[in-house]
Amino acid sequence: MQFPHGLVPQAPVLYEISPSEALAPGKQVTLSCQIARFYPKALSVTWYRQKRGEPEFRCLDTLGTHKIVTPDPTAAPDGKSYSVTSQLRFTPSVPEDHGAEYLCSVEHQTLQEPEGKSTGPLELRGTSERDRAGPR
Repeated sequence: MQFPHGLVPQAPVLYEISPSEALAPGKQVTLSCQIARFYPKALSVTWYRQKRGEPEFRCLDTLGTHKIVTPDPTAAPDGKSYSVTSQLRFTPSVPEDHGAEYLCSVEHQTLQEPEGKSTGPLELRGTSERDRAGPR
């Protein structure tokens, strides 16, 4: 495949996922997944969640409680690569999200398999140990 001006394909760089603020039950939060320095422009981003105690991540495309916003990638000032920030918006609840882990997964032609970044287990502020344990 020929690229304009001798540009060479570049694999995306994923940065740590950052929440917009401390996570608290009932208060909307935005998780941001910044992806940079990739070429060509075509890129696919998918968000996943793994609830505490569940064995695997589940795709959030099928869950109506989460809103995913991934705009078109924008060109870097040097014109040799692209970047984009995908956002996941939701309102955390207990015990649904306490201890849950979110994953931003990226597919690009330069990657042999999808690459991802995880939040690690989330801790909701203002919850008691009994609340976090969930129903018995």
